[in-house]
Amino acid sequence: MDLFTLHFTKNEPLYQQLYHYIKINIEDGTLKPHEKLPSKRKLSDYLNLSQNTIQSAYNQLLDEGYLYSKERSGYYVEKIDWFMTPIEKKDISIETKKTKNYSYDFDFNSIDTSEFPKKEFAKAYKDAIDEVSLFETTGSPQGLYSLRESISRYLLSSRGVDTSPENIVISSGTEYLYDLLIRLLPKKTVYGIENPGYAKIGLLFRENKLSHVPVPIQDNGIEIEDLNENEIDCISISPSHQFPTGILYPISKRYELLKWATQKNSWIIEDDYDSEFRYSGKPIPALKGLDKSDRVIYLGSFSKSFSPALRISYLVLPDSLMLRYLDLAHFFVCPVPSLTQRVFQQFMDNGNFTKHLNKMRSLYGRKREHLISELLKTKFPLSFLGTEAGLHLHIRLHTEIKERILVEKALNNDCKVYGITDYYYNNMNPHKTAELLLGYGNLSEVQITEGVQKLKEAWKDCF
Repeated sequence: MDLFTLHFTKNEPLYQQLYHYIKINIEDGTLKPHEKLPSKRKLSDYLNLSQNTIQSAYNQLLDEGYLYSKERSGYYVEKIDWFMTPIEKKDISIETKKTKNYSYDFDFNSIDTSEFPKKEFAKAYKDAIDEVSLFETTGSPQGLYSLRESISRYLLSSRGVDTSPENIVISSGTEYLYDLLIRLLPKKTVYGIENPGYAKIGLLFRENKLSHVPVPIQDNGIEIEDLNENEIDCISISPSHQFPTGILYPISKRYELLKWATQKNSWIIEDDYDSEFRYSGKPIPALKGLDKSDRVIYLGSFSKSFSPALRISYLVLPDSLMLRYLDLAHFFVCPVPSLTQRVFQQFMDNGNFTKHLNKMRSLYGRKREHLISELLKTKFPLSFLGTEAGLHLHIRLHTEIKERILVEKALNNDCKVYGITDYYYNNMNPHKTAELLLGYGNLSEVQITEGVQKLKEAWKDCF
């Protein structure tokens, strides 16, 4: 009985403490196979426990296979050939690289949160929660039908895209959408990506071991010759506001691309990046709106136009790819919670999204003009590139100083700007000029003035 000397605590039921004690002694070999355990009565008297407590512990060990019983004889230790030896846990924590915060960060991904319509969004949330059960199933993998209807109406009125809710798939972030498209298109597809362009797209293709080719961006977009020479089957472009150059694909180039896709039976992925924010002239219709042959796959997102925290993005699939999607639909699930979808649908249907978008377009337009004005005051030898759209400026500095040095000098003066070289495939910038990206979405006009002054101080010896 000395073996069963143990001290009970109040942290867990007594039978569980006894169960754990016997189990450990079996696993470490202290109790040998076929060794008989004390009877319930003897152990009850010895440990001053009820027989029911002893029985509960023995039953648990029986159920898990640690003991076996013989009628009118008692309980015995089961012979178990192998136990998993606990592996000593290693510290696998990865030291997170600390990101330095700068007082003046011209980040092109950030938006102005000061004008977020909290009251209207809270009302949409209240209305939605009255309609959506928190315990409902995931629903359609394409997303909430009513939200797809709202997106369909929005696309027709703002982007000239006439599509059915049945062709819209809602997801959570551009990366999810590309991952979905990879599943829908043949594995042998050769993808083309704009160069410079959105770095994560190339990384995504590379990680999935997909054939992809960087296609140089010219003054009016990509060249059809490059697509043909590289035998590209699917080209990913952002024609309304190319990232990061900011160029706009002219109408002639758009029709060239549509003709190429139709004749070659190829695909065009249109990422309608920053299309909502155009500050001069009429809004340019999406390439998808011109597509009569159904060769354009349209990608959209509300991250810049509303909030990145919402994580609602969507794509419009051509009919042939929609059939392929439906064949595989049982593998998919919409990653955006039903409640989130319902809230945003309410917000759109109440007219609040359009109202907010118009307000932010005016606000960002003023910030853009202010940034241009402040840069001109510095007398820097610079040129403004791209079109009057989006949430960043693309500038070229006419100097012998390398782009990297200009970025470093700005950082050393508590101001962060972004070199365009980082967005070239493999960071191979074929141009010798220094080109920078300056975002203004998250900065106030006062901060813009102070930030430009910091740049003037940092680059005083560069020109």
